[in-house]
Amino acid sequence: VQRVCRQAIADGLVASAHDCSDGGLFVTLAECCLQRGQGATLANALDFYDESPSRIVLSLARDGLPRLRALAGDVPLTELGYVTAGRLSIAGVCDLSLADMRDAYDHGLEGAIQMTGAASL
Repeated sequence: VQRVCRQAIADGLVASAHDCSDGGLFVTLAECCLQRGQGATLANALDFYDESPSRIVLSLARDGLPRLRALAGDVPLTELGYVTAGRLSIAGVCDLSLADMRDAYDHGLEGAIQMTGAASL
C-alpha cells in the first residue's frame, strides 16, 4: 500500500492522500472534505468505522485511475466515488453540507456541553 501510494504521488497522479485510521473511513472522508474545501459523493455504504491498518484514501483525476490500477497490481484498491463541491453525500448514509460539517467541527463540543446543562466554556 505504501509503495503504491508513494509511486502514485511521484508519478503526479495524486491530488490528495489521507491515512484511514482514527475513526475509520467516515472520519477520513469528513477530514478530507473539510481540509480541501471540497465534497464527495459515494454510491455505496462501506464499513465506515473500520480502523484496519494500511488504508489510504487518494483523490486523483478520473483519467489517472487506469494508471493507479496498474500500479496497484495485487494491492487491494476500491473506487469510492468522486469529488464534488459543497457536500459529503453517501447513498443511504448521509448528505451533509460542508458548512454544516464545519459548524459541527468548530462548535460541536460547545453544543454538546450546553445540551447536558454543564457550564459554558
